[in-house]
Amino acid sequence: MRVLFITALAAVAAFAQQAPTVANTLVTSTRTPTAEAPAFGSPTYFRRIWTTPTPRVELRAPVRLEEFVHDGKLELSLRNYLDAVLANNTDIQVSRLTVEA
Repeated sequence: MRVLFITALAAVAAFAQQAPTVANTLVTSTRTPTAEAPAFGSPTYFRRIWTTPTPRVELRAPVRLEEFVHDGKLELSLRNYLDAVLANNTDIQVSRLTVEA
C-alpha cells in the first residue's frame, strides 16, 4: 500500500514539473511606498509624521489705493470701491499661490 502511495505521489510530482508554466501577468511595482518609510517608533518616523512643511507665502502690498486719494483723503465711489476690493482680495491671491514642497 505504501509503495502504491509513494509511486502515485512521485507520478503527480513528475507531472507537475513537466506541466507548462503560465506566465505571471500580474503587474507589480518594484518600489513600494513602505520601502522608504522610517521604522515606527524611531525619531525619524515621528519627525516625518508630526512635522509639516511651512508654505512660503508672499502677499503684495495694497494696489491702486493711491489713485483714489484726493487732498489727503480716500474718496471712493461704489464702482471704485469694488475695483479696489477685487484688486486687493487676499482670497484671490491665496488661490494663486503654489505650495512649495
